[in-house]
Amino acid sequence: MTVVVALTGGIASGKTTLALFAENKGIPVFYADKIVYELYKTRLVQSELKTNFPYIEEITIENVHKIVQQLATNIDNLIILEKIIHPLVAKEVKTFINKAIQNNIPLVLLEVPLLFQSGINKYCDYIITLSLPEKIQQQRALQRSNMTKQKFQLLNERQKNNFNNKADFIIDTSCSITKAKQAFKKIILKIKGDINGSKNS
Repeated sequence: MTVVVALTGGIASGKTTLALFAENKGIPVFYADKIVYELYKTRLVQSELKTNFPYIEEITIENVHKIVQQLATNIDNLIILEKIIHPLVAKEVKTFINKAIQNNIPLVLLEVPLLFQSGINKYCDYIITLSLPEKIQQQRALQRSNMTKQKFQLLNERQKNNFNNKADFIIDTSCSITKAKQAFKKIILKIKGDINGSKNS
């Protein structure tokens, strides 16, 4: 049995920081954004981009991410991009989970920003949501390169989907990184305890 834990939340909420923390503790982690980055380099996705956006310049491996960034500044284009990418990411998630099951790995973590929008939540046993005030979230996001207020507002609005109402656990990441890691570690230990408890019952 492999227990699948999802880690989600809005942009700049601390997902990658906690995912890396988990990985350093020996928990296999699926990073959705990294998979998306690689998928855009594939012929399949580039063909879909050309079909859906015939007016854009020639797409190559070298320029595809620049083009995607430009397209993603418009909500209609962003929705189309998600329809192309989400099924492919879900397929990668299933492969990741199946591999973990075959290797008898007790717990894995999925770091997925658009967890509910992509439907990947249906593969999860537990969902951890990271939450913080939007003002702090925006301040952190704007420290990133290529981030603007307009882009933040678009991405943040797209990522909102009643995260807190659908979470098994919520971590307030407006605190220090140390406190957020402590809260995260406590949740993982509780989940592991639940796993061991179910095995012994």
